[in-house]
Amino acid sequence: MHGKEIINFLVGTLGLKVDEKDKNGEEPIHYAIRAKNISFAQELLKRRHPKGAEESKNNLLHFCVMDNKLELAKIMLEEDRNLLNEPGELGLKTIHLAAWNSDLEMFKWLVDEVVDVYELCSNYKASALHYAAYNKSHGKKLIRYLISDLGFDVHAKAENGLTPLHYALYNENVNNATLLLNLGADIEVREDDSDNSDDLLSYCARSKKSESVKFLLKHHPEFIKEIDANGFSAFQFIVQFADWELVKWILDEFKTEIAGVAEGLHFATYNISHGKELVRHFVSEMNLDVNAAEENRGWTPLHYAFFAENVEIAEELVKLGADLEVELHSNNLLHFCVVMNKLKSAKYLLVNKLLPINEPNKNGKTAVHLAAEHASVEMLKLLTKG
Repeated sequence: MHGKEIINFLVGTLGLKVDEKDKNGEEPIHYAIRAKNISFAQELLKRRHPKGAEESKNNLLHFCVMDNKLELAKIMLEEDRNLLNEPGELGLKTIHLAAWNSDLEMFKWLVDEVVDVYELCSNYKASALHYAAYNKSHGKKLIRYLISDLGFDVHAKAENGLTPLHYALYNENVNNATLLLNLGADIEVREDDSDNSDDLLSYCARSKKSESVKFLLKHHPEFIKEIDANGFSAFQFIVQFADWELVKWILDEFKTEIAGVAEGLHFATYNISHGKELVRHFVSEMNLDVNAAEENRGWTPLHYAFFAENVEIAEELVKLGADLEVELHSNNLLHFCVVMNKLKSAKYLLVNKLLPINEPNKNGKTAVHLAAEHASVEMLKLLTKG
């Protein structure tokens, strides 16, 4: 009757924590559910997460299931069976939350309670097997049960093209990934049927999952030799996202087998998080030429950096000896930025007075002429103001 007022006093006035644990790791909400003081437990649940947070969408049954408290989950289901089919965080039903967080005993209990174990979640159309693959603590037993006993398809894709193997690797859950491969998962799977879609290595690199990248390369070394439909190597893709620790591991592990190492410096300029670190190592430790022009287009690392509008990397390249006066098809770097409509890069060159605005190319065209032909009105305004 007075639960809300008591909680307000204990939490708001005395400053007690709503999720304070006792010596056995139990919280007030566990005591409340065990005492069947559901309104009190509900109020405690409401205060665990800020309003609007994904976790705030979970009901008391979801909480018990995700906390892997079978005894309490049974109490909640006995109190209100409607809780079973309510969506929780991320729009997931109870069975998906169990696959993601609980053990096999909890999961089997839910199956016995006539839960539709094959139901797909509403947001990604992923199955319980996808979420079991994400489960680090209990995933292996769940995966075996779902595939061997319930007939789940190890190759099944969610709406976004991801398989259970993707889910395991996204969570860097290499034990579950190993099991899935042993049960027939395809290590060469792509998100869709086109050659331009991400394979598993690209997916993990883009997601910045270093341990999963290592796992894939150990299990399928051929990945590091591959060239994609656009002519770029796996290594060139990885350096756009990886830190030096992963890049060095790849270089040490595969040495001469790696395709595209010479252009690693170029692609490192796309790396927002670790680019400065990478270019320093590539130049100082690997002796890559900071002014090397790639074979196909003739772009130097500076061209790549300015194309990516990663001006901090451009600054680092200049410190390492990159030539600001380099030309490409008679255009200087300012001309290049204008033709490519890279406003941030052009502004950087102008504000820092690194290149003269009125210098013509060999065809007699200045940056303004080129902007009128190729760029946006914003670029033209930048070049013509004051």
